[in-house]
Amino acid sequence: MFLAYLLLLRYLSSWCVYPFHFCGRLTVAKQSTDGYTTYLPKHNFCLYLSGRVRNTGNYEQWVDFFLKGVVDIAGSAMDTARQILELQSRHRRLLWEKKISSPIAVGILEQLFYTPVVSIGQTADQFDISYQAASTIVAQLEKAGILRETTGKKRDKRFVYNDYLDILTEGTKI
Repeated sequence: MFLAYLLLLRYLSSWCVYPFHFCGRLTVAKQSTDGYTTYLPKHNFCLYLSGRVRNTGNYEQWVDFFLKGVVDIAGSAMDTARQILELQSRHRRLLWEKKISSPIAVGILEQLFYTPVVSIGQTADQFDISYQAASTIVAQLEKAGILRETTGKKRDKRFVYNDYLDILTEGTKI
């Protein structure tokens, strides 16, 4: 529930009080992870409505539009939170099934929800373990399908928690 609350606050934090600024600013944004840029393109009514509010002072229609957006985005935030919790549970089970359930591996999995792109060096420093131990655990997470290597290099590899990023970016492509 707390995670859902945080996601909702994150989504609501970018709304502007003034309808004409709110519409213009968010319809210009092409790529964003907030829910409003996914809500507004579906409702091109925004530009028409902002002009109408400025010209006639009809704030009731804008408030209605705004509140419907809040309800829509809140529902989307709840779905996202539910998917994240299911992913977390599924990957914890996967660690257990693959016998990778050391406290460090579980800690790395938990940290991936805060930092979904990591390197072996970062992981070793963050968990105060040797580079070799971090390399072994990251390789196990990659083999289990939790992490994916993105650089293709032999050194300074970066690993991405793709499933998590897919959930966060779902529906944001315009």
